[in-house]
Amino acid sequence: IIDRTKGVRADSFFTGTGVTAHATFGEPVSAGLRALVARHAAAVPDIAVHTSGTGVCMEGPAFSTRAESNLYRAWGASVINMTCIPESKLAREAEITYAIVCMATDYDAWRESEEPVTVAEVMHTMKGNAANAKTLLLALLPDFEDAVYNDSAKALMRPEAGSMQYAFQQPPEKQSAAGRATLNFLFPQYFTV
Repeated sequence: IIDRTKGVRADSFFTGTGVTAHATFGEPVSAGLRALVARHAAAVPDIAVHTSGTGVCMEGPAFSTRAESNLYRAWGASVINMTCIPESKLAREAEITYAIVCMATDYDAWRESEEPVTVAEVMHTMKGNAANAKTLLLALLPDFEDAVYNDSAKALMRPEAGSMQYAFQQPPEKQSAAGRATLNFLFPQYFTV
C-alpha cells in the first residue's frame, strides 16, 4: 500500500495517549487471508482475480488528476482506492488479520483516449461489484469461520498475534496513567491499569 492520504482520519490508536508505538507494516495484507479469499474466486467467475499488486490509497472524495494517475502507474501501482488507509494501519496495531478485496470501477484518468472517470460511471459499476462482493463473501465465510474458530494452530491469525508486544518506545514506568487507561481497552495484555 502506498499511502497518499492526508491524515484527515485518525490512523493510530496511540495518538494523544503519550505512548509511542511502532507497528510492523512492511506487508500490510495478510498472506494467509489473501490466499483464503483467492481460493474462493471461482464463486465470481465473471471477474479476473489478481492475488498480488500494489495499491495506492488516496484521500477522496475527488478522483485523481491525469498526472496523479500516470504517476501511480509509473510507481507500479495496480489499483487506486480511498479505503485501505487507515483501516490497514489500525488493524495492524490491533493485531487483527487484514486483507482487502478491491473491485475496480474504472481506469482512473490515465487513459488519454477516454474522458476521466465520472461519479455516475463509478456508481453504476459499484452495483455489480456489490453483488460480486456479497457472492464472494458468502462463499468464503464457512472456511473463514473454520480458520478462526477450529484451527487449533490459529495459523491465519498467528503473524499478527503478539506483533505489538515490543512496539512501545517508552517503558511502562514512563507511560502516563491516563494513556495506559485509554489503551487498556484495546490492549489489556500490554497496558494494565
